[in-house]
Amino acid sequence: MKTHFHQRNRLNKDYFGRTIVVLVLFFACAVVFSFMDGVLVRIASPIWKGENALANSFWGFSNFFKSKETLIAENQSLKDKIISQELSIESARVTMQREDDLLRSFGRPKNEIFIAASVLVRPPETPYDILLVDAGADEGVNVSDRVTLAEGIPIGSVVEVFKKTSRVKLYSASGEDTQAVLERGPVSILLTGRGGSSFEFTVPRELEVLIGDRVLSSTINSTLLGTVEDIEVAPTDSLKKVLVSSFVNVHNIRFVRITP
Repeated sequence: MKTHFHQRNRLNKDYFGRTIVVLVLFFACAVVFSFMDGVLVRIASPIWKGENALANSFWGFSNFFKSKETLIAENQSLKDKIISQELSIESARVTMQREDDLLRSFGRPKNEIFIAASVLVRPPETPYDILLVDAGADEGVNVSDRVTLAEGIPIGSVVEVFKKTSRVKLYSASGEDTQAVLERGPVSILLTGRGGSSFEFTVPRELEVLIGDRVLSSTINSTLLGTVEDIEVAPTDSLKKVLVSSFVNVHNIRFVRITP
């Protein structure tokens, strides 16, 4: 009985001693690992910082080169735009010069000088298609000066000049011939005034002309003179007569421009 008790007591002491050893080792390892962790962190921190600094430097250089490339591209784009604008300006200048030369070749200055005049008397107070305007020799008006509406549409010419007034005969006056263009085609025609703001012209009967066709002036900047109102042709005629109605209402003309 005593021998068995002593054996159990020895076993308990051995177990307790082992437990103490395990605990001591555990705490010792914990302290060592904690110390080593701090040491490793202190040792690795400069390396990590160096890596971060190197990475930042790399990205900084990369962004620098990218920014430089972007600036170069933007600079080139601005240069291209400037060159394009300079070419556009030069093209516009050349076009304007050509227009000026063309107008001069037709005897038409680009900036026309004209005399503005009011219509004093119009039909039926005057003979048909005759106007009396309030500009004459004192204002520089001369016989044969061209007369247009305020919009620049030609309507006649000066036939008589007085000191302060002038007489204007409209192109639609009876027997007055005017060069014009039939827009359909186009075909050059000779308009003859019939009076009362109307014209007529003749063309070969096979030439297609329709009611409503427009008749334009033969000037460089063609303007509307009238529209086809009727067509007369006999079965045996080789020509047909085309009647044109002027779009200008002579009774409503208040102002004109007289161009030397």
